[in-house]
Amino acid sequence: MSNNTQDVLTEGKTQYGLPIAESITDLQDQERRFPKKIRQLFEKISDDIGLQKR
Repeated sequence: MSNNTQDVLTEGKTQYGLPIAESITDLQDQERRFPKKIRQLFEKISDDIGLQKR
C-alpha cells in the first residue's frame, strides 16, 4: 500500500472502516471473507464461551 493510500485510510479510518468491512463480508468466496486463521480464532472463542455453531 502506498504511503498516500495509507495516509488517506488512516486519516479517514472512521469514515472508511464500515464500507471496507461491508465489502469484505459481502465477498462470495468464504476463504477471502474470513481467512482460515481468523475463522479458527472465532471458532475457538465460540467454543470457549459455549456458543452454538450454525
